[in-house]
Amino acid sequence: MLGYLLRPFSRVERPDRWNACIIGLDKARIDDGLLAVNLALFRLWNSSQHQWRNVESDNNPGNDPRVPTFIVIDEAHNYAPTEHRNAVQKRVTDKLIQIAAEGRKYGLYLILATQRPRKLHPHLVLECENCCLLRIQSKVEQEFLEKEFGIPHEEAGRIGKYEKGHALFHGRWMEGKQVEAAVAPARTIVGGGGVPDSWMAAPSFDTAMVFETQGGGAVEDVAEPGLHGGSDGAVASMPRREDHLVTRIQEVVRQAVEESLVPVSLSALGLKIRDLFGNEIIEATQWFGYLNLSALVRALNDEHVVYSPVGTGFVLDPSRHHEPIDEDVVDRVARVAPDYASLAARLHYEARIPLLAPGEYGVVFQIIVEEIRQNGFAMSQTAKAVRDQAKLSGVQLTRPGVNFILARLYSAGYSFEKTETAHLEAAGILAQRFTAGVVAFCEGIGMKLTTGDQEMIAKWVNDDLTSNPSGSAEQTP
Repeated sequence: MLGYLLRPFSRVERPDRWNACIIGLDKARIDDGLLAVNLALFRLWNSSQHQWRNVESDNNPGNDPRVPTFIVIDEAHNYAPTEHRNAVQKRVTDKLIQIAAEGRKYGLYLILATQRPRKLHPHLVLECENCCLLRIQSKVEQEFLEKEFGIPHEEAGRIGKYEKGHALFHGRWMEGKQVEAAVAPARTIVGGGGVPDSWMAAPSFDTAMVFETQGGGAVEDVAEPGLHGGSDGAVASMPRREDHLVTRIQEVVRQAVEESLVPVSLSALGLKIRDLFGNEIIEATQWFGYLNLSALVRALNDEHVVYSPVGTGFVLDPSRHHEPIDEDVVDRVARVAPDYASLAARLHYEARIPLLAPGEYGVVFQIIVEEIRQNGFAMSQTAKAVRDQAKLSGVQLTRPGVNFILARLYSAGYSFEKTETAHLEAAGILAQRFTAGVVAFCEGIGMKLTTGDQEMIAKWVNDDLTSNPSGSAEQTP
């Protein structure tokens, strides 16, 4: 099918017909979809350039058979995200940016559809001169539209209240004005209808079930039909038949919140509970009839264990923790460390350096030290353990981010051997090695860093870590 794109689009015989090629990737694996899009963009770009050269060499502007070619990409943030996952995704992102910037010359035009404009690559957003905005309820996304597209504040606020089919057109095609319009219903079969409502049925068990917890000991459970609580949907008190397990989960949740200096992410808390109790009992009982962890936490009715729906969800103690803010990592770093924000964002976008707030790198380095001290070093296992423990500590660090940190430490000569050095001192050694590795990496990819930049990187990475006056940081632990 992709061979169809070897032929540049041209005029068709009947003016009421469209010449179109639709590539459906909804059933493809993510990486296979990226390969298909990469090939399609490559062929469209080459064929349009070839057609343009033929027209130029003909020296007859009136004999131009070309027509505009529109490349429409749905869920565009999956193909041109702010941070690419692999080399193929980077090639797709770079080609989309090139088409957005230079495509008009060759008759190529880009239409990107996404519900998360913040997640689009910033260089691609800069090239978007026109936009059609349907209902966007997220305040963060509305603020992004104000900042990046120049949407007036009052108009951005109204977008969240739009009805289905109501849209706001903005940009050069509207001569700088905002025009509201009603969009006609789709003429094709629309997918994305979601799953059937049968999943909402309350779990029930007709026979006795026996589960084994990792701590040993059988738990006999005869489940009662229906979700905990009455028909009005209110969550009632914990069921008697699971009191012993629920009590243990309560202890785990309270301990995690009590030991954390920041709100605990719901995903990290879920990982910890699954590790302790096993996936089997969690899945079989549907979180003991509450369907999900957030509902179970809310049912604890504990003033020191409160659920916050911000982002992907957090659990916190209001007396000790600040309420999480719904913002992306760039905004968070800019808020807590404005002096580092510009350089940190540049390093993040150009060199893939994890964008952490000052002090968070220190937390990660201490986690690495403790993990190696307890379990030794094995790249895959260490990276996963560090990622999971970082989440429990309130640091939002992805697996690729951990891999990047470990790779830079290795390139700077860190041996990852067990050490009896004090935590902060050992973490300080990691910070110095990581700084050296980052500077060398940036030089290797041609990214220019001034002496001031290098000093700021050292301060950013070493924040909250005690310096080592003995000079032992020069030795490989």
